[in-house]
Order: sequence, then C-alpha cells, then structure tokens
Amino acid sequence: MHKALIGLMLALSTAFSADVTLIEKGTSRICVVLPANPSKHLLWAAEDLSTYLGKISGATVPVTNTPPAGLLPVYAGTAPEKLPMTVKSEYGDAYLIDINPTRIVLQGESDRAVYYAAVSLLHTLGVRWYAPGDLGEVVPKKASVKVPAGRTESAPHFQSRHFWAEERWSLRNRMGGPAMAQGHGFHGLMEAGKHFEAHPEYYPVINGKPAKTQANLSSDAVAAMFATNVAAQFRKGTTWAGGNGACIGPDDGALVDERPETRALQDGRLDPLLQMPSMSDPFIHLANKVATALETEFPDHYLGFYVYSNHNLPPTRFKPHRMIFPIIAPITYTRYGSIGNPAVPTSMLLEDVIRTWRNLVPRMGSYLYNFNLADTAMPFTRTLYFEKTMPKLYELGVHYSTIESMNDNWQHNLPGAYVYAQVTWDVKTDVNKIRDAFYPDFYGPAADPMRRYNAILEEAYETTAAFAGNVWSMHRIFPPDRFKEMTVCITEATKQSTGKPPFDQRVEIATYGLRALECWFNARDSLNQGQLAKASEWNDTYKANHEAGIAKYKGFIGRMGWKYYQSAHHPSYADAGRLAKEATVLYACPDGWKGMLDKDRIGIQDHWFDPKQDVSAWGTLRTYGVSLDEQGAPFFRGLTWYRHDFSLPEPARKAHAFRLWIGGVDDTAHLYVNGTRIDTYPGKYFSPVDADITAALNRDGINCIVIAVDNSGINELGTGGICRPVLLYEPKAKVEEEKTGDQKENQPLFGGT
Repeated sequence: MHKALIGLMLALSTAFSADVTLIEKGTSRICVVLPANPSKHLLWAAEDLSTYLGKISGATVPVTNTPPAGLLPVYAGTAPEKLPMTVKSEYGDAYLIDINPTRIVLQGESDRAVYYAAVSLLHTLGVRWYAPGDLGEVVPKKASVKVPAGRTESAPHFQSRHFWAEERWSLRNRMGGPAMAQGHGFHGLMEAGKHFEAHPEYYPVINGKPAKTQANLSSDAVAAMFATNVAAQFRKGTTWAGGNGACIGPDDGALVDERPETRALQDGRLDPLLQMPSMSDPFIHLANKVATALETEFPDHYLGFYVYSNHNLPPTRFKPHRMIFPIIAPITYTRYGSIGNPAVPTSMLLEDVIRTWRNLVPRMGSYLYNFNLADTAMPFTRTLYFEKTMPKLYELGVHYSTIESMNDNWQHNLPGAYVYAQVTWDVKTDVNKIRDAFYPDFYGPAADPMRRYNAILEEAYETTAAFAGNVWSMHRIFPPDRFKEMTVCITEATKQSTGKPPFDQRVEIATYGLRALECWFNARDSLNQGQLAKASEWNDTYKANHEAGIAKYKGFIGRMGWKYYQSAHHPSYADAGRLAKEATVLYACPDGWKGMLDKDRIGIQDHWFDPKQDVSAWGTLRTYGVSLDEQGAPFFRGLTWYRHDFSLPEPARKAHAFRLWIGGVDDTAHLYVNGTRIDTYPGKYFSPVDADITAALNRDGINCIVIAVDNSGINELGTGGICRPVLLYEPKAKVEEEKTGDQKENQPLFGGT
C-alpha cells in the first residue's frame, strides 16, 4: 500500500454480512483466547474485553488458552493463521480486526497493537475512556451485544503519540509505545560536569571565565566525548525511548558562550522572543560532528533534541546531518492560540520556524504543552488547540508527538486529551462529532451548559491577543462579561446535575477551576485597590479551594496548581496580610510611573537614578494595572526603569520610620531613593520587596523613587518589571519594638529561589 494511505481506516468487504453476537441477554457467546505465556499487552487486551463486556451486559466472558466448544473464539494475537495486513507503521502500531460468525481475530504488528485492536472493538460498542479511573469512563448498558461482520485495518498518522498520563489510559486511547529520544541531554553527556576541573575548556565562557553549565559548542573534544557516550547507549540495544534514538539536546536554559571560536559559528541573528543571540548554528555544528562520528556504525539511528530556547531558530550556516531529529518545543511562543493562528503573531512565526526546520531534515517531531506555563489552576482547554494544531503539524510533515501535561490535572484535560488521541491517530477525525457524543455521555443532563462553558474557554484562548503566562493574562482572556457567562453555565450545569451521579461529580470538578479564577480576580483587584486584608483573605480562599479539590477529587485536581501559585503569588498576598496587621499605609504610589526600557542596560552606568536626570523623553509605564505584555513589550529583555516623584502627605511626615513595599517584581530590583542606592533585591517569581528607606527619604519637599528591574535572563512568560502595587508604610510601634537590630530591618522579606 502507498505510504499516503497509512493511518486510514479500511473497511474491507468479506463473505459475511450478518451481525455477530457477542453477548445474548446477559450470557456470553464468546471466549477470549490467549497464548500460554501472554505478554502484558495481551493480558490487558483479554482483561479489558472481559471486564468491559461484563460492565456493558452483566455477562461473564471467559478467558482461556483453548476455545471450548460452543463459544465463539476471540483470538487476541493467537489466531491459528496470520492474516495479511495492508497497512503498517514505524513502531508496530498497525492492527486489524477480522470478524465472522466462526471467529474474531485481533491481530497487530506488535502485542501492543493487538491491545489497540481490543480497545478499538470496545470503542465501536460505545466504551469511552475520557479520563483515567471509573469517573473518567463511559460504558453503555445493554443485555445483548452485537458487532457487524467484516474487517478493519488501521494505522496511525502520527508515528509516536505521547500524552503524560497513566499508562493504561494512554494505551486504551491508542497512545504510548516508543517515544522520541528527547529532553535536556548535555548534563548526562557531559557526565554531570565531572570534567570541569581538569578540562574547563570543555565548557562555555560566561562573564569572562569557564562556567560549569552546558558545553563548549566549538570543541572537537566535546564532540568526541558526546559521540563516545552516545555510541555506548546504542550498543546496549533499544534506548530508553524504546527505539533507536538518543538525546543530544542542550540542558534547560539558554546557550551562552563568549569564546571567539563559538561566536564565529553564530549567524548574527537575535532570537526574536528571547532577544539574545541565536545559538542554533553552533549547536548544529556540534551535533553534526557527533553524527558524522556515529553514522558508519549506526546508520539507522538518530539524534534527537528540543528546538527550544535560543536554539529554536532554524540554522542558516550549517545544514543538519541526516541523523539529526529536531523536536519543536515552543516554550517561548504563545501558550494560547493554535499553531498558524493568523490572529496570534507568534503562532504564525512558529509555523514558519517549523516549516523551515522541516525542509532541512528528513523528519521532525513536536513537544507541546498542555497547560498555561507556570499555572495549572485557572480554567483551561486544549480541545480546539489540538483540533487545529495536530492536523497542521501533520500537514507540515511533523509526524511524531509528545504532550507535556500534568498527570493529575484532569479538570482541564476534558475532552482535550481524548481529542488529542483521536486526531493523532487520524488527522481527519471530525472533532465536532466527538463533542456531540462527549457532552451527553460525560455530563448527562448538564450536557448543554457544559458544552457552552467549554466553547467559551476554547474561543477565549484561541482569539486572545495576550501572551503573558502564569495567570498574568487572565483579566484579558476572561473579562467580566465572559466570566459572568461562564458562571451562568456552571450554575446551570450544577443545578441540572445535582443528585445525579456521576454527572454531578464531573460538573463539580470543573467548578474548581472557575472558583480559582474568581479567587485570583478578587485577590488581584483587592490588592490593586489597597485592600490588603481582603487581598490576603482571597489568597487564603484560593488555597482552601485547591486543597478541597485535591481532597475530594484526587487525580483530577492537580497538586501543581498550588505549587505554581505558591511560588509566584502567595508570598505577595500573604505579606499583604502581614502589612494589614503590622503597618500603617502612608502613601500609595500610582499605577503609572515615568518609565524607560533600557535594552542596552546603560542606565546604572549613566546614573538614570539621579533625581537631576533629564527624564523628559521617558514615557509612562504602568505597574500593577497591566503587564509589560499588555503594554506591548512581552519580549523585552533588559532594565525596566521606573521613576516617581512625590511629596509626603502632611500626616505622614511625622512617621517614626518609613518602609517601601513593592508588591512584586520580575526579576532583580535596584532601588534608589533621592539618588541614594538602597539595595539590590534578587527577586524571582514576582516576589515582594520590603525596604527601610527612612534615612534616604525627605520628610519635607520632593522625593524621587527610582526602581530599575532587570529581567535580562530567560523568561517564557512575557512578564517583567514592577507587577504589583508599591506602598510607603510605617511599622506600628509595637511591632517595631519587637524587631531586633538594623540587619533584620534591612533584609528583604523574600529573596530569590
């Protein structure tokens, strides 16, 4: 069969046309036949057939090694004769189901494919595994079960299909099997930095000296060491990914090297999203050396790596060796719109990047993200994204896929994970038909409002112009009217499903995401309005909502929802609660400050913090009201300068001490008051800053506060600068008396992590 036909479902005519009875009025008419020493996948095939036919009808379906008289044998990889197959796949996933009144044959290129055949047969009977566990499955009820006679062959369009989830659930949806060799591999190939002391030349030069990170991309010795270590992996046989590939990708983070030899390999481009030099050519130069050293002994193997960070642009100086297998991992691109979405500029750029890479290499994979980076609690969906993106990738020639997800975050995976499984097997799948079946199946009487709810989410994420992640775009994606409409849907769904399990439980699972969004909006608005105690209370409610969800629906409400929030947001809101008890707010700085983006980072050298500095050319930068993304600078890297001139209100001038509280910065904050450097605060994850500025502040006259925030490092979130309110406060006397020493006074409350 021509390769273009692989992956199509083929319904071939047979000599039999009548339906074949599997269960008749609660009595099994079949038995499942296994070999004497079955593999795990064959055992699972028999187990699922027996279990789910029993759940459908109440019948007991026997599993045996020898079919008894009077029962129709269902051969799970054990048919007396092997039937010819006209489809095939790269990793042994193709299967056939052949049904006639004398026997049923489940056959595959591998035992795993036989399991696919078994679950596909159950799928035709209406069994669905939308999520792991009993709560995630749908099983129809009927006393008699029949299937049409005939033959079906099937093979996938995407040769590898991986979704981070429980293994059995993945296999039930025809995923799993060998993966692409991918990941961050330098750490292992450099043997965890053990050569650093003896051979610092193996490592990059950063800030004028060798750094124990990544690798010297221009080094022949490093290429030889990589080739030696990869060859040792290949000689052991099947690699960890289950195939014939090895990971050769850089570690997480940026590739930086000041060595002139490495710089000479660069093509001079800046990565448009990270605003740092592209290192694609130096990396490919190194990878090509490794491939050349391996190709004679391992001609059929490949070297996989993430197209990622500042090595994501296609190389222009060095064509990748035929063994090179790039895997697009678009962590710096939009986490909202589908690939190629004309309304989202970075999605269009991503399509161009993929297309150019694909023209340089024999094959290519994708590693996509199933959550809003650094947030898994807000309402989220990938249904429309997968519906549009996976066929687009296939069209571009990307036929291998992995989805980074959260195994226990199923409140946001419905029905997107199931849709992903279906469209990667067959890119022509009609996803609207899936929706038509899913909502009545899964939500019963609440089908209509839950479908409207998810449609709102899909449309919101696909059409947003926002980029910033980690909840910093939620107010843009879900404005008040949209949030109200979502609330109406959930309220209606709850009313219609109450007292009707499992539909009421499934609806309730969705409410935790909407409640998290409500808590976030209220906490954010309260803090922005200066209501510190209220902001802290909503922060506590956010945590309580998350903990309640985990306790009640373990496996559906993910633990990372709180972990991400705790790192990035909880410290600020908890500290706002402290201020509400321990401080008297003297002055609240406005949202808009005089501001300047300092890409070249010259401001400190040129004393931009001096109150006499001419700032007439500076514009206005907002702080807590909107993010840098919303102000049109999501990809800015450098120093963001803020300046605010003010006089103390009359009552505040009598305060015994003055402290400045910056509710959140991203990342490092340099603070100056009236030209005096107060300190540098290594903020990270939007942590707050608390500084004693008593000595530097003018009680009478004009004060000049200047804050320069440095976000020069990698940032996938599209954030930076001051991102929460700035307050001037006086510690209450009792609290002040309890403090001991100036050292404690001058320490930031939260440092970097």
